[in-house]
Amino acid sequence: MGIPTAADLGLTTGGAAKKIKGYAGWSKTAVAKILKNETYAGTWHFGKTNGDAENVIAVQVPAIVDADTFARAQARRALNAQDARRNAKHPYLIGRRVTCGACGATARGITTTSAGRPQKWSYYICNAAHAPLSYARSCDQRSRFPAGSVDAAVWGWVRSYLADPVKLAKEMDAFQTERDCAHEYQHSIFDRNRAFITGDMRCEEGYFYLPDGPGLGVEPREAVFDYVMGA
Repeated sequence: MGIPTAADLGLTTGGAAKKIKGYAGWSKTAVAKILKNETYAGTWHFGKTNGDAENVIAVQVPAIVDADTFARAQARRALNAQDARRNAKHPYLIGRRVTCGACGATARGITTTSAGRPQKWSYYICNAAHAPLSYARSCDQRSRFPAGSVDAAVWGWVRSYLADPVKLAKEMDAFQTERDCAHEYQHSIFDRNRAFITGDMRCEEGYFYLPDGPGLGVEPREAVFDYVMGA
C-alpha cells in the first residue's frame, strides 16, 4: 500500500533498532500492535504502562476505526491465535527467539520429511531468506541449521552460566542495568504524559479530551508538549 512507518518518517525515539524492512514495509509485530490498540477506536488509556490497572484513566480521542470494525478485528485475532497453536506441530527451543546473523531478521524452525521414510529433520532458517515477500527484501543466508545441533549449543551455553554462580551474577547485573535504563526512559515518558493530560484539556463524563495540536497520534516531541502546555 506504500504507507510509511514511524521509522520511515523519523518519528521513532529511545534508540530503536535499525529497521530491517524496506520503506513502507511493516513488520507483523507492528501491525499486530495496531490491531489491538483501542486508541484507534477512540479510547486511549493513560497510565496503562505503569502496571497500576486501578489508576488507568480513559481518555476520549478522535476515532479512526469504528467500534464494529475494531470488535471484528479482535475476533479475527483470537481465531488466528487459536489456529496458530494448532499448527505448532513441532517444538523448537529457540524458534523466533533468535535472529539471522546476516540480516537481523527472526529465524524460525521447520521440520521436513522424505517420502516413504519415517525420519524427520528439523532446522532453523532465516525468515527473510525463505520468505522475502514478507520482509520487502531478501537475505543471502539460505543455509539451514540443524535444530538438534543449535539446541545443544544453546543448552551448553545455559549450563555454563548455571554451573558458574560468579559468571551468572555478573551477567544478571548487566541485564538488570540494561532493564533499569529502559525503565528510566519509559518513566520519563510516563511523567511527561501525566503533565500532558493535566494541561490544557477538558473532561466530560469521565473522558478527557485532547486539545487540537500538531503531532497528536504519535509519540509527542518537545514542540508538541510546548504547544499543548502553552509554553
